[in-house]
Amino acid sequence: SKGCESRMGNATSQNAAISVEAMLGMLELLEVRFQHRNTSHESRRMVIMTAAVLIVGFCGALRGGEIFLMEATEFCKRIEAGKTEAPKYVLVPLMGRFKNEIGERNVLLALVEYTQSGIAVRRWLDRLACILKMEGRHTGEPSPAICDQRGIVLGTKLIEREMHTLLKVLQAKRVIPEDLIVEHEFHLYRSLRRG
Repeated sequence: SKGCESRMGNATSQNAAISVEAMLGMLELLEVRFQHRNTSHESRRMVIMTAAVLIVGFCGALRGGEIFLMEATEFCKRIEAGKTEAPKYVLVPLMGRFKNEIGERNVLLALVEYTQSGIAVRRWLDRLACILKMEGRHTGEPSPAICDQRGIVLGTKLIEREMHTLLKVLQAKRVIPEDLIVEHEFHLYRSLRRG
């Protein structure tokens, strides 16, 4: 393989980083959609899932697949933790193989409740906990927090499509450069982490 690489070369294409301005813009667009009177329950649920993925990935500096390790029952149990502490925080439990560790692990990721740049972590994760509790996912066996209404983990492509739609709106508003091809430059796998 080294011989092939030396003859053919190696072309890499890194994911573009999501800027703080782009993240705030996406969350603002999601908030508008969430607050809109005519938004259906299913659409509102998808808005919450999308915002949760964006926030946990960006603020936790996680790769795309790592975000979907978020576990529902432990998350709902621990959502109240950190509300009265100083500094205020939100706990995000990740379950499974994480950061190439050997074996299955449970990791508690602490995120600040509200970032200095204006990301309202607690607001969106409280909404996620509310949805999970309404659907009865706060008790019983461990299950994914980022899931559809049947409890099946959402696909990265679905959330990535939502992210691309939001980024295109921001591109039209000139928050991100017009010459970027959103679908080629931004991906859940590294864009949030690089941001």
